[in-house]
Amino acid sequence: MNFEPNVRRGEWAWQPANRRYLEPKPPVTVLSPARCPDCEAVYYEGRWRWGAVPFAAHEVRCPACERQRRQLPAATLVMEGASVARHRDEFKRVALQREEALQRDNPLQRLMDIEPTPGGMRLTTTEVQLARDIGETLRERYGGRLDAEYDKQGMLRMRWSR
Repeated sequence: MNFEPNVRRGEWAWQPANRRYLEPKPPVTVLSPARCPDCEAVYYEGRWRWGAVPFAAHEVRCPACERQRRQLPAATLVMEGASVARHRDEFKRVALQREEALQRDNPLQRLMDIEPTPGGMRLTTTEVQLARDIGETLRERYGGRLDAEYDKQGMLRMRWSR
């Protein structure tokens, strides 16, 4: 069930199928085409993408830049274990490679922060898909255990340990 059409502009919409909060799409008739002044992403034909800025584009901050500005991550991925603490650079490189690969098609897929913790490191992302992709990549390449759960606010919290 999707409650998005009933939400007033600027509020978050709850989508139980994905179990996360999504920002409603900007109304196409009013904001299309649009350009994000922070990252230069372009909103055109119902989606954000990289490309040339249309002539009469409106200035609208994209959802990823808005999340970064407000410090509201969509997901966190905590990596724990002795191997993570010893090889932080390698695991950071894997996360950055996955971000780059996903961001080619969708500019909203961004790492917000990578911070070391005593037992490993913690990543925050602007989209749930990026955190899931990084977690699955780590599990496939290095083994270990990957756990995921949504909190009451709809934020994905993942934990990978090895």
